[in-house]
Amino acid sequence: MIKSLAALLLAAAFASPAHAQSGAFRYQPERAPVPGTVWHYTKSNIDGSEPWHLDLYVASPTRIDVVKWVEGGSDFVEVAADIDLAKAMPVNLQQWNTTTKAREPRLWATTQADKLIVALAGGPQFELESGGQPLHLWGFDLMGLAFVLPHLVDPGQAFEIAVVDPNRPGSEGRPFAQGIARFEPSGSETINGITARKFKISGAVFGKAVGWLWLDQDSGRLLRVVHPVPTSSDWSDWKLDAVGVEQLDGLRWEQFKLGLAQQVRKQGSAGVSADSMFELYQHQGIEELLATIPQWRSVHLKALEDELNKVGYALLGAKQAEHAVRLFRRITEDFPDSANAWDSLAEGQLAAGDKAGARKSYQRVLQLVPDDAHAQEQLKTL
Repeated sequence: MIKSLAALLLAAAFASPAHAQSGAFRYQPERAPVPGTVWHYTKSNIDGSEPWHLDLYVASPTRIDVVKWVEGGSDFVEVAADIDLAKAMPVNLQQWNTTTKAREPRLWATTQADKLIVALAGGPQFELESGGQPLHLWGFDLMGLAFVLPHLVDPGQAFEIAVVDPNRPGSEGRPFAQGIARFEPSGSETINGITARKFKISGAVFGKAVGWLWLDQDSGRLLRVVHPVPTSSDWSDWKLDAVGVEQLDGLRWEQFKLGLAQQVRKQGSAGVSADSMFELYQHQGIEELLATIPQWRSVHLKALEDELNKVGYALLGAKQAEHAVRLFRRITEDFPDSANAWDSLAEGQLAAGDKAGARKSYQRVLQLVPDDAHAQEQLKTL
């Protein structure tokens, strides 16, 4: 997956810009998600198997961060991009891959005058002529396009973008399929209780295969995409589904990414399987094995806490604040010395309208972590 994502971003830079219809988009500030908005998605096969998470964070009116990860995975991908909404494309982009060993840069791209400069870590650098026309990257699983779609000038009109698919060979000796994707309005449907505009996805790059895309009719937010032609080697076909929206400040977003990195490190750490436990015994003896049990217990309990916490925030995103509060409260009962558990309970209580309860929970956070800036600021507000 990591290799294919880098290839997708690089290959997309070679897409012919002549057909990218930047005129189909115009920045409309009233439709732009406010900074701090997080769009949560899952990507899977159409039948729902092999699900991955994708999360898009709106860092500023023109900058997004995207992470792609899987539960219990040993790696995850981060992409940060500055979007030129007038051109309907990223103009500055970086990719990092985090594994059990390290967080490493993999790709860098930016525009200079009429050129797109693309470089791979440890590889060559390319200067690509844009001919004064915009390049639209079909990269990082439609997240760049998702950020642009609310700014369609006329959602009732068809539009086209250039597409590169690195997972299928192209014609004339090219290592990837390349061509135009056409999006045609096809009425409306209801997706998870939301009225959505439906678009047919076709074009020579997909052969005769046809896919579908749905946008929130009011906000333009991407709700769902399905297509029989896979855009990654991880799937036989693919489906992208919106699963929630929330607000996070920059610090909380970085903490979320740090949590993913910690999850990856745990997958690569010793002491999580019977084999590694027995290996420790063989090298260091029974006393060291017994002494390490509390550490293993702590790691597994923390993983459980983290997963339960994610469920709580999913409930908040689904507007089930009362249920989220019940879950967050149970987490604080099982992990009473976890400042994060109490902070999550406070956020759930605020969402449920219980300011007095939230105040007590934030006070508990400060008992555990006296210099917690988030709790201090929330108590001032309350």
